[in-house]
Amino acid sequence: MAQKITLGAILILGLLIIFYHEGVIEQVRTWIEPKDARETIAKLTSFKGKVRFKQPKSLKYNNVKNDLSLKNQDTLTTDIDSTARVVFADGFELEINPNSMIIIEKPKVSSTGAVQITFLRGDYTVVNEGSGEAGKIVIATKDNKFQDVAGRPPLEPIKIRIREEPQIEKSVKLEEKEQKPILPPALEKPTLPKKRKVRETLPDEYIASVVNNQKPFFNRCYAQHLRLNPDSRGQINLAFTIDPQGTVTAVNLINSTMGDPALDRCTMSVLERCRFRTYDGDPIVVNYPINFE
Repeated sequence: MAQKITLGAILILGLLIIFYHEGVIEQVRTWIEPKDARETIAKLTSFKGKVRFKQPKSLKYNNVKNDLSLKNQDTLTTDIDSTARVVFADGFELEINPNSMIIIEKPKVSSTGAVQITFLRGDYTVVNEGSGEAGKIVIATKDNKFQDVAGRPPLEPIKIRIREEPQIEKSVKLEEKEQKPILPPALEKPTLPKKRKVRETLPDEYIASVVNNQKPFFNRCYAQHLRLNPDSRGQINLAFTIDPQGTVTAVNLINSTMGDPALDRCTMSVLERCRFRTYDGDPIVVNYPINFE
């Protein structure tokens, strides 16, 4: 009799595992795997359809559940008829559209502490801009272009032209004494009320004018490059962040066709020294191509 009861219990247990194998496997996995000590960056608050995620050191995707904690370098994917909503610490809320795949990262080397959301495919919708700290979230699209959460498009390319070699030598000698870039006229910060419904930003035309004022310093970088590569032409595509104090807090190299890391570093250092007027708003991410002709 006892033997029949034991066999019956084993049979019932086997049937439960067959019908609820995903839940059983998930529970066993939580018992076996060590506790994940990574920092929680966001939470998945709701989803529709089949949505899966994986951790950076794993090759297997698992089904999500509500209030799932998303951590550094986690990957989230939605099927063709699925969506997911993700909320960050400041209340910034993003809806991941169908057939999308994202990686959520918080680079340690970032001077701004920004959270980067990289879209390997698909698109998104901003549901809630949060408490005003949404500028700390940077979105990298599938074509390697960085943008802030407002979707600011890239500015028109700046063109750097140097033709004759003797002029290059004179330009370099005259500018060697200068240590700082040419700054735009200082603008007084307007007196603002304590509470504002609309947050300020910087117009694209103003940003372009400040960068254009740095042409003598871009010329210096290009002149040094042309000494070893006299016929070199190409483009360097950069993304940089402007904080509300008007300083450039981060410069990222998106791509370069010049084939000269020294020129890339020199060009980035010019942008790092740019100064903009202060404003009452979120940090701005600008995508800026520079043509060397």
